[in-house]
Amino acid sequence: MESLEQTYYSLIDHYRSVWNEARKADRNRESGLVMNYLDRERDQIHDKIRQLAPQIGKTEADIALDILESERELSKYQLPEFKVLRTNRVLEKKAEISYKDLNGNKIYIFQKETPKEIAAFIPFGQQEFWHLFDEEGYTLRQPDEKERRRRIARLVELMKGQVFAVEIFSSETFHRATTLFGVACSPDLLEKLFTVMREHRQEISIERRFFNADIVRDDFKEMLQEDINYIMSRKPSQQETKVYLIDRLADFIKNDSKLPADILAEAQTTLLEARRCAVRQEHEEKMENEGEKSVRDLDEAEKKFPHETNLPKKESFRRRNLL
Repeated sequence: MESLEQTYYSLIDHYRSVWNEARKADRNRESGLVMNYLDRERDQIHDKIRQLAPQIGKTEADIALDILESERELSKYQLPEFKVLRTNRVLEKKAEISYKDLNGNKIYIFQKETPKEIAAFIPFGQQEFWHLFDEEGYTLRQPDEKERRRRIARLVELMKGQVFAVEIFSSETFHRATTLFGVACSPDLLEKLFTVMREHRQEISIERRFFNADIVRDDFKEMLQEDINYIMSRKPSQQETKVYLIDRLADFIKNDSKLPADILAEAQTTLLEARRCAVRQEHEEKMENEGEKSVRDLDEAEKKFPHETNLPKKESFRRRNLL
């Protein structure tokens, strides 16, 4: 037997399905009878949702958020590039959420502790973490990440502290994790938030046609150099090498970053030089380690066999025999 919460979300799914049928019928210019039937069915489902919602602690704003989440995009608000999700259901249950409060303090919480003021989450981008052999791991970032984060900051500014810049981190496996970053607010602020986003779409949208290509290009070069510097400066774990990390970064940029051809070619040249540096550096480190090992072996031998390791040199031995 379904729980009340399961029944509620089944009704949400049914509502979305009928609403999609109604939109399709409208696009196909179906008869008024068909449209009226679908509208009545949608209203009936909505009434059932409203009746059930208070029994599981849901408000009208919660219902609107759950319906929007089920639709997966915001075309009805003229913002098709965005979607809205429940913050505590974005990633797996063990996800960690971080945001800055009104005093600028960074707050860390887990999903089950999500406060109402960040219950509705709008993603602006994501990062992938992989090969988590140490605590820090390694991050793959999209080339336009800095521009997306600037747009988050602008939206927070426009909403005058009523929305928050939020990151949601979840380790999917030991070797891979994901961070989503975006804005979050209380469900009852969504209508106001969508209005501001529409009015300032040029500044807020994450569609690439609204981005300045030259700025994104400069951002990408800066991020690429940051990533290379990070790889070259860190001490890799036993399971990885600097050359491997450079190759992995190059593979991501080539296959997943969707860069224009000219920027991709420039990036590949930069990465090739970084790979050569990594090869040289690893060779030098290997030789240095082998030298240190030889010294350690000699020291150990002298401790174990002090007389044998301090025998006179051959030249001195010959001179003594000739006297």
